[in-house]
Amino acid sequence: MREPMSNVEKRASLLIKYRKLKVKKKEKEEDKTTYFLSRGDSNQIFLCIVGQRGIGIAYVRELRDLVEETGADKGVIITNVKYTWSARFNAPKLGVELIPHTLPPFDIFKHKLASPTEILSEEERERIIKVYHAEAYQFPWIKGSRPCIYHPWSQAWGHFKKVRGQRDCGNICIISLRRLAHAHGYVR
Repeated sequence: MREPMSNVEKRASLLIKYRKLKVKKKEKEEDKTTYFLSRGDSNQIFLCIVGQRGIGIAYVRELRDLVEETGADKGVIITNVKYTWSARFNAPKLGVELIPHTLPPFDIFKHKLASPTEILSEEERERIIKVYHAEAYQFPWIKGSRPCIYHPWSQAWGHFKKVRGQRDCGNICIISLRRLAHAHGYVR
Protein backbone atom coordinates (compact mmCIF):
# COMPACT_ATOMS: atom_id res chain seq x y z
CA MET A 1 0.00 0.00 0.00
CA ARG A 2 1.27 3.46 -0.89
CA GLU A 3 1.92 5.95 1.86
CA PRO A 4 -0.36 9.01 1.76
CA MET A 5 0.91 12.10 -0.02
CA SER A 6 1.76 15.16 2.03
CA ASN A 7 0.23 18.53 1.17
CA VAL A 8 3.54 19.59 -0.37
CA GLU A 9 3.55 16.58 -2.69
CA LYS A 10 -0.09 17.30 -3.60
CA ARG A 11 0.91 20.86 -4.54
CA ALA A 12 3.77 19.48 -6.60
CA SER A 13 1.51 17.04 -8.45
CA LEU A 14 -0.93 19.89 -9.17
CA LEU A 15 1.90 22.01 -10.58
CA ILE A 16 3.18 19.10 -12.66
CA LYS A 17 -0.30 18.51 -14.05
CA TYR A 18 -1.07 22.11 -15.00
CA ARG A 19 2.38 22.90 -16.34
CA LYS A 20 2.17 19.72 -18.45
CA LEU A 21 5.45 18.28 -17.19
CA LYS A 22 6.56 14.65 -17.29
CA VAL A 23 8.32 13.06 -14.33
CA LYS A 24 11.66 11.54 -15.37
CA LYS A 25 12.89 10.63 -11.90
CA LYS A 26 11.81 11.04 -8.26
CA GLU A 27 14.28 10.91 -5.37
CA LYS A 28 13.07 10.89 -1.77
CA GLU A 29 15.28 11.66 1.22
CA GLU A 30 14.28 12.27 4.85
CA ASP A 31 12.52 15.62 4.57
CA LYS A 32 13.04 16.34 0.86
CA THR A 33 11.60 14.97 -2.34
CA THR A 34 13.23 15.93 -5.63
CA TYR A 35 11.38 15.65 -8.93
CA PHE A 36 13.32 15.72 -12.20
CA LEU A 37 10.85 16.87 -14.85
CA SER A 38 10.79 17.58 -18.55
CA ARG A 39 8.54 19.13 -21.18
CA GLY A 40 9.89 19.04 -24.68
CA ASP A 41 13.49 20.24 -24.61
CA SER A 42 13.26 22.04 -21.25
CA ASN A 43 14.07 20.38 -17.94
CA GLN A 44 12.98 21.48 -14.47
CA ILE A 45 13.68 20.37 -10.94
CA PHE A 46 11.09 20.55 -8.16
CA LEU A 47 12.37 20.41 -4.59
CA CYS A 48 9.62 19.58 -2.07
CA ILE A 49 10.62 20.26 1.53
CA VAL A 50 8.60 19.03 4.53
CA GLY A 51 9.22 19.29 8.26
CA GLN A 52 11.21 22.53 8.44
CA ARG A 53 10.39 25.68 10.40
CA GLY A 54 11.38 28.01 7.59
CA ILE A 55 13.12 27.85 4.24
CA GLY A 56 16.26 29.94 3.98
CA ILE A 57 18.80 30.89 1.37
CA ALA A 58 20.73 27.65 1.92
CA TYR A 59 17.94 25.61 0.28
CA VAL A 60 17.76 28.09 -2.60
CA ARG A 61 21.51 27.81 -3.20
CA GLU A 62 21.35 24.00 -2.90
CA LEU A 63 18.68 23.88 -5.61
CA ARG A 64 20.61 26.34 -7.79
CA ASP A 65 23.70 24.10 -7.56
CA LEU A 66 21.59 21.05 -8.44
CA VAL A 67 20.10 22.88 -11.44
CA GLU A 68 23.56 23.87 -12.68
CA GLU A 69 24.95 20.37 -12.06
CA THR A 70 22.19 18.61 -14.01
CA GLY A 71 21.88 21.26 -16.73
CA ALA A 72 18.20 21.95 -16.00
CA ASP A 73 16.54 25.18 -17.08
CA LYS A 74 14.73 26.02 -13.87
CA GLY A 75 14.36 25.09 -10.22
CA VAL A 76 11.20 25.30 -8.10
CA ILE A 77 10.89 25.01 -4.30
CA ILE A 78 7.58 23.86 -2.84
CA THR A 79 7.01 23.81 0.91
CA ASN A 80 4.35 24.26 3.58
CA VAL A 81 6.17 26.95 5.57
CA LYS A 82 7.22 30.53 4.95
CA TYR A 83 10.43 31.61 3.25
CA THR A 84 12.99 33.87 4.88
CA TRP A 85 13.52 37.36 3.52
CA SER A 86 16.91 36.48 2.04
CA ALA A 87 15.44 33.43 0.26
CA ARG A 88 12.61 35.50 -1.26
CA PHE A 89 14.96 38.33 -2.23
CA ASN A 90 17.70 36.19 -3.82
CA ALA A 91 15.64 33.41 -5.44
CA PRO A 92 14.82 35.32 -8.66
CA LYS A 93 18.49 36.29 -9.05
CA LEU A 94 19.52 32.65 -8.67
CA GLY A 95 16.86 31.38 -11.11
CA VAL A 96 14.72 29.62 -8.51
CA GLU A 97 10.94 29.94 -8.27
CA LEU A 98 9.41 29.85 -4.79
CA ILE A 99 5.85 28.50 -4.61
CA PRO A 100 3.93 30.17 -1.75
CA HIS A 101 2.73 28.00 1.11
CA THR A 102 -0.76 29.45 0.58
CA LEU A 103 -1.27 27.52 -2.67
CA PRO A 104 -4.08 25.07 -1.90
CA PRO A 105 -3.18 21.37 -2.15
CA PHE A 106 -6.33 20.73 -4.19
CA ASP A 107 -7.62 22.07 -7.50
CA ILE A 108 -9.56 25.15 -6.37
CA PHE A 109 -11.33 25.52 -9.71
CA LYS A 110 -13.00 22.12 -9.44
CA HIS A 111 -14.80 23.27 -6.29
CA LYS A 112 -18.51 23.91 -6.83
CA LEU A 113 -18.41 27.34 -5.16
CA ALA A 114 -15.46 28.66 -7.20
CA SER A 115 -16.48 30.72 -10.19
CA PRO A 116 -14.96 29.66 -13.52
CA THR A 117 -11.82 31.63 -14.36
CA GLU A 118 -9.87 31.48 -17.59
CA ILE A 119 -6.82 33.19 -19.00
CA LEU A 120 -7.48 35.31 -22.05
CA SER A 121 -5.29 35.11 -25.12
CA GLU A 122 -3.98 38.31 -26.70
CA GLU A 123 -6.61 38.04 -29.46
CA GLU A 124 -9.45 37.74 -26.93
CA ARG A 125 -8.00 40.66 -24.99
CA GLU A 126 -7.95 42.89 -28.08
CA ARG A 127 -11.49 41.80 -29.00
CA ILE A 128 -12.78 42.71 -25.52
CA ILE A 129 -11.08 46.10 -25.64
CA LYS A 130 -12.83 46.80 -28.97
CA VAL A 131 -16.23 45.54 -27.79
CA TYR A 132 -16.27 47.68 -24.64
CA HIS A 133 -14.46 50.69 -26.19
CA ALA A 134 -12.11 50.83 -23.22
CA GLU A 135 -8.43 50.64 -22.43
CA ALA A 136 -6.88 47.92 -20.25
CA TYR A 137 -6.40 50.28 -17.29
CA GLN A 138 -10.19 50.87 -17.12
CA PHE A 139 -11.01 47.26 -16.23
CA PRO A 140 -11.17 46.02 -12.62
CA TRP A 141 -8.19 44.92 -10.58
CA ILE A 142 -7.64 41.41 -9.28
CA LYS A 143 -6.97 41.11 -5.57
CA GLY A 144 -3.58 39.48 -5.04
CA SER A 145 -4.95 36.91 -2.61
CA ARG A 146 -7.39 35.44 -5.18
CA PRO A 147 -6.79 31.76 -5.97
CA CYS A 148 -6.36 32.45 -9.69
CA ILE A 149 -3.19 34.43 -8.91
CA TYR A 150 -1.53 31.47 -7.19
CA HIS A 151 -2.92 28.83 -9.51
CA PRO A 152 -0.24 26.91 -11.40
CA TRP A 153 -1.46 27.84 -14.87
CA SER A 154 -1.51 31.56 -14.21
CA GLN A 155 1.51 33.25 -15.70
CA ALA A 156 3.08 36.45 -14.47
CA TRP A 157 1.51 38.44 -17.30
CA GLY A 158 -1.90 36.82 -17.69
CA HIS A 159 -5.25 38.48 -18.38
CA PHE A 160 -8.26 36.91 -16.69
CA LYS A 161 -11.96 36.49 -17.34
CA LYS A 162 -14.19 35.37 -14.49
CA VAL A 163 -17.83 34.32 -14.83
CA ARG A 164 -20.06 34.44 -11.78
CA GLY A 165 -23.58 33.03 -11.68
CA GLN A 166 -26.14 35.35 -10.09
CA ARG A 167 -29.61 34.30 -8.97
CA ASP A 168 -31.34 37.47 -10.14
CA CYS A 169 -29.67 38.43 -13.39
CA GLY A 170 -28.03 35.34 -14.87
CA ASN A 171 -24.27 35.27 -15.45
CA ILE A 172 -22.05 38.26 -14.89
CA CYS A 173 -18.71 38.33 -16.66
CA ILE A 174 -15.90 40.12 -14.85
CA ILE A 175 -12.91 40.76 -17.05
CA SER A 176 -9.56 41.88 -15.75
CA LEU A 177 -7.12 42.92 -18.40
CA ARG A 178 -4.69 44.17 -15.83
CA ARG A 179 -1.31 42.52 -15.79
CA LEU A 180 -0.26 40.69 -12.64
CA ALA A 181 2.60 42.36 -10.86
CA HIS A 182 2.71 41.25 -7.21
CA ALA A 183 1.27 38.50 -5.11
CA HIS A 184 0.16 40.78 -2.26
CA GLY A 185 -2.52 43.43 -2.25
CA TYR A 186 -4.11 44.63 -5.43
CA VAL A 187 -2.30 43.95 -8.67
CA ARG A 188 -2.47 45.53 -12.09
